Amino acid sequence: MVMDNVMCFRSEEFAEFCANYGIIMSYSSPYHPRGNGQAESSNRSLLNIIKKILEENKRFWDQKLRLALWADRVTIKKAISTSPFELVYGVKARLPVNNLLPVYNFLQIEGLEMSKPMEERMIQLVEMKEMRTVAHKRNMKLQLQSKYLFDKMNV
Repeated sequence: MVMDNVMCFRSEEFAEFCANYGIIMSYSSPYHPRGNGQAESSNRSLLNIIKKILEENKRFWDQKLRLALWADRVTIKKAISTSPFELVYGVKARLPVNNLLPVYNFLQIEGLEMSKPMEERMIQLVEMKEMRTVAHKRNMKLQLQSKYLFDKMNV
């Protein structure tokens, strides 16, 4: 979780809470205000997802945090035109229900040989590199636009 440098996020109690739930804490630099804005935007998205998941019973938000993180990671982001999951792993996310089908049955149904999936994975890796390059360029363009607007407002 990326946080800004507010003192409440630096307390021992909060660090212990994060450790108990497997949350990795990262802090944005005070010298990069865009980073703070990105952290707040991401946190706002997570909060909206948690609200939608919980609806009636809001007491168990901590139990739904992992689901919210998963939903956020597989959601396509406007800035990069893909999901963070897809950028990291090079494939679209599959729901756990999709993994119930054993690999052997899948290969038989699709009529694939063992060398074919390996060949397809190599193609996916090449496409993944291209996709990351395009996403990086889009992200840089968006950051320049954000910087321009930020600088324009603060002149």
